Amino acid sequence: MSWFPRLSVNVVVLTIIFHVVSAQYDVTNCPPLDSTFELVTGWMYSAPQDILETRAGTLQLADCLNPCRANQSCQAVNFETGLCVLFKSQAGDRQDGLIKSQFPVFTMYAQKLCLPSARSCNRPWAFEMVRGHVLQDGGKKQMQMPNRMACLDACIQEREFPCRSSWWENSTGICTMSELDRYSLNQPLRFTAAPDFDYLESQCVPEPSKMCEFRKIENRLLKTVDALHEGVATIEECRQLCLSAPFRCHTFDFEGVCRLSHHASATVTQVEEPYLIMNASSSWERGACYNVSLDCLANHLRATLTTNKIFNGKVYSRPRPNACVVDVVNSMTFEMKMDYADPSCGVRQEEPGRFAADLVLQHHDQIMTSSDLGFALRCSFHLENRSVAHGIELQVNGKIQSMASESAVVPAPNVTMRITDRAGGDISTAQVGDPLSLRFEIVDQNSPYEIFVRELIAMDGSDGAEIILIDSRGCPTDPSIMGSVSQLGGNGKALQAPFEAFKFPTSPVVQFQALLTPCLPSCQPVDCSLPSDPSTGGILQAKSYGRRRRRSWSNNLSQDQAELPENLLVVNRIHIADRFKFEEENPESNEVNDIDRNWDFGGVTKAGSSSCLSSMGIILCGFVLLVIQMAMIVAWLYLWRRKRSASKIEEAHIVSSPHYFYPPTSSSNPHHHQFSRKFLQQVSSDMTTLPRLS
Repeated sequence: MSWFPRLSVNVVVLTIIFHVVSAQYDVTNCPPLDSTFELVTGWMYSAPQDILETRAGTLQLADCLNPCRANQSCQAVNFETGLCVLFKSQAGDRQDGLIKSQFPVFTMYAQKLCLPSARSCNRPWAFEMVRGHVLQDGGKKQMQMPNRMACLDACIQEREFPCRSSWWENSTGICTMSELDRYSLNQPLRFTAAPDFDYLESQCVPEPSKMCEFRKIENRLLKTVDALHEGVATIEECRQLCLSAPFRCHTFDFEGVCRLSHHASATVTQVEEPYLIMNASSSWERGACYNVSLDCLANHLRATLTTNKIFNGKVYSRPRPNACVVDVVNSMTFEMKMDYADPSCGVRQEEPGRFAADLVLQHHDQIMTSSDLGFALRCSFHLENRSVAHGIELQVNGKIQSMASESAVVPAPNVTMRITDRAGGDISTAQVGDPLSLRFEIVDQNSPYEIFVRELIAMDGSDGAEIILIDSRGCPTDPSIMGSVSQLGGNGKALQAPFEAFKFPTSPVVQFQALLTPCLPSCQPVDCSLPSDPSTGGILQAKSYGRRRRRSWSNNLSQDQAELPENLLVVNRIHIADRFKFEEENPESNEVNDIDRNWDFGGVTKAGSSSCLSSMGIILCGFVLLVIQMAMIVAWLYLWRRKRSASKIEEAHIVSSPHYFYPPTSSSNPHHHQFSRKFLQQVSSDMTTLPRLS
């Protein structure tokens, strides 16, 4: 029985450790600097006997939490926009202490925590908890912890990677930490149910906020927000308040007042009807943000990019997109190194000791979209470290030249493919990200045919790069680039496929090519299962008129008469002029043209255009100038001969009449001078109408 005393000692030691750890996280004796809060959305604490104070008119969650933090007796709060209730008790780890509260607005419950690491977190609350959920395949580090508070504390103190979330398994005491959270996921379905887990999302992690895009959500407003600001004049001021908020703001709306929330559509999936449906209203949801830091080293520069969402794509040198490129896979921090003396990366030396480079961040593997960004980097050797980043609006210009060719077994309908805006107007210029449409139309509205689209391809004009937009099934391959094919006004003779303007990085030409098939009497759509908006998750069931599901035969036609043409090939080619707002190189002088470009997130800057004549125009201008010169020579010879003839006549007259002397005057030959003036005026007038060569 010698093992019994040792077992007793171990039990005593473990008991002491447990009590020491528990005392460390005891909220009843917590130093004020160690106090923070844990938020639970859509639930409320029900303990009427423990209410300390009810504060009506509280418009900010922080104004509800701060009085509780300052009050040693306060342990929890319930908050709705305009109402704050303080309690002297809390639910703790007990699920039965909370009741669901989501109608007519959802409530946010916050309970006080005592964490030694809270001193390093300058947010009003440190964590948000969602019971029964985890991030699937998102764990990066696992540790055995004595309780859930220790798991929270370890996440804040993690230094190997930014701990954005963790989840605690109640039965095993395992704490899993992750560098991902619900905001950073491109696939929201990875946030899955797990009954024995508590998902804990950190608000303390720093987040990029320099270059942010916001996605507009129409006709929807969050029912409860974290802050309401009055006296805000413009939507841009409201946007800046969101970017500079003391919490991680992800949504704002401006309907007379500015409302901010840390929630996004990906974080309210556990709340029933979190949005208020209001026509003509808009919310703005924060998308990807980027911070760029630049290290200027002895032989090379290194640009480090940090984002708040998982990035899959590539970063490359703008003048060398194929030779100087870094592929990025599932990363939120990545870097690009460029040697000063390496010609393959296109680093320019603007002056001794000063180097410049242009980078493009591209999401898609082949084409540029509205999500892509450009960065102008500058390095001077007298600066050890300097971070310079300018966002670039990518602009696409081009004149649409509609053309179509078709082959048919029987007389086929005349089909055109046009590039239009969403209203149907033909366009001649576009900017990357502009909402456009491809329209397929049967010219003869009395035609018995309808059409469907399959195998729609976009190609560049240089090295043959191509991307499939509509696959052989008739479904979009990437709904973020091109949507499903739909009928216009229920008319099967006119189809449209919406898309956002894009371009290839290596070519000024984008060519669309599609195969169309007529059908009688009507075309049936195909069901496509498409990934929905990444912010909302799930699968979107869409119908696309991109594939014939069956052929209908007319009873009064033979099979030979009703045989339909299988393929109609339609092509449309758009010329795209590169409009990066970088410093361009002059190919003739090999010098850099200094052009200042400032990044404007919401605006559009149009580059100056210059016109040049074609070779035929130059030949024509040269011919016109030659004709004018010949006419001037002939006129001069004519005048010279007239003058010479007049001189001979005068001499003869003087010889034959010596008694009379006629001194020459300026008006001796008025017809000659009048003709000269008229001719010179005509020549001068013609020369002013010549086309300019510059």
